Amino acid sequence: MKIDVNYTTVHQVEENQANQFIYKYHLKSMPKKFGRNRYDFGLFYKGDLVCLATFCNSRTPAKVKVYQQELVRLTFKDDVIIKGSIKRLIDAYILKTRPRNFFVYASPEDDHPDVFKQCGMEPRRVGAKRRVIIKNGYDFMSA
Repeated sequence: MKIDVNYTTVHQVEENQANQFIYKYHLKSMPKKFGRNRYDFGLFYKGDLVCLATFCNSRTPAKVKVYQQELVRLTFKDDVIIKGSIKRLIDAYILKTRPRNFFVYASPEDDHPDVFKQCGMEPRRVGAKRRVIIKNGYDFMSA
């Protein structure tokens, strides 16, 4: 389903609701850990949560030295496409929290690698694609 971003609203989301949404809709489910100062911003369409961005303090010692926060999870409801949704959520996060800076890990195989560039972000380091090993019909997603 395609939704026009102009027909959506952004609100902070309670942690329980955010966790349930991530468990249900994010490909990698919940991260192993969140950093302190977690913020969940949701995009709502007709009162229904359709997209969620979760930010928290950087989670690794190396990143803590450089970045205040990171975008940990960006989660969409199944079969929902909202052009401009990521920019809208990032703008709401910046307006509410006023971070010095933040970063996001983006997979090289993402369908839309330029989406973060449209939000004013630039890649700092680009790594090699992850290799997928398949055995007996199972890949890393289905194993």
